[in-house]
Amino acid sequence: MCYDVTARSLRAHHVTVNRKAVHPHLEKGKRKMKKKIIPVVVALVLIAIVGIVGFGGKILDKYTYSKELADLDEYYGVAEGELAIVLQDEMVEEKAVLRDDAVYFDLDTVERYLNEGFYVDVNEQKLLYTTAVDTISTAFEGREYSDRNGSYATAYATCYMQGDTLYVAAEYVKMFANYSYALFDRHVQMYTQWGEKQTMEVSKKTQIRVLGGIKSPILRQLEKGEKVEVLEEMETWSKVKTEDSIIGYVENKRLANASVETETSVTDYVPEEYTSLSLPGKVAPATAGAAIKSTIYNMLREIGL
Repeated sequence: MCYDVTARSLRAHHVTVNRKAVHPHLEKGKRKMKKKIIPVVVALVLIAIVGIVGFGGKILDKYTYSKELADLDEYYGVAEGELAIVLQDEMVEEKAVLRDDAVYFDLDTVERYLNEGFYVDVNEQKLLYTTAVDTISTAFEGREYSDRNGSYATAYATCYMQGDTLYVAAEYVKMFANYSYALFDRHVQMYTQWGEKQTMEVSKKTQIRVLGGIKSPILRQLEKGEKVEVLEEMETWSKVKTEDSIIGYVENKRLANASVETETSVTDYVPEEYTSLSLPGKVAPATAGAAIKSTIYNMLREIGL
């Protein structure tokens, strides 16, 4: 029995020795294989990570709000000294001018949007306005105007000539037209018509952008509680005008508390009516046209008014 145990032990020992003799070669092969596989796996993992990061970056970029600020000079289309004109709720092509802290419109702009009753006397360097009974005159670069009752000082030059263009002070024009204007950084807001407007409040700090979209440049920041006028409502964005007359787009989810407001009209100027010698009834100055303006002016000059 002892012999058998010893024999079995020797056989087991022999097998173990043989296994140990083979095992180092297998382990060496496995190590070599691992060394070859590991770089490949690492490379694949890195490629996968780069792909995931790149894809995730595109997704993130798609839904990230742009912080780009709009070039306001470009947006308003103005150079130094110029002011864009926002008439009602639209920016018109004409420009105003800022001179000595006063706003000026060229005479063509005045006649197109405000009043056609002015007449320029180039020889005497005067701007004239005729009514049914009087002529109001002011000299180029003058700081006063006069009518048949006397002269009146102004805090600004009523008009000035630059090249072939005559510019008239916005404040002076208000004497002869029902309109309002307000000066802002790069633009002037003008109103010649009034009615009702829809307003909303900014419910959370946000931005007003050039166009409707989170990638559109920012015109300015909007604070919670600011009131805006809604000009056009779309699915997710609305075209609005701020209290400083910046027109742009705001997300609908940032607007709340809709209301309707009635605007206060300007009615200070009451145009006098001309009695027509050739037409029955009376005609207003704008209807009379340039010929009547000139004729009346000449008549008044002849009689010494």
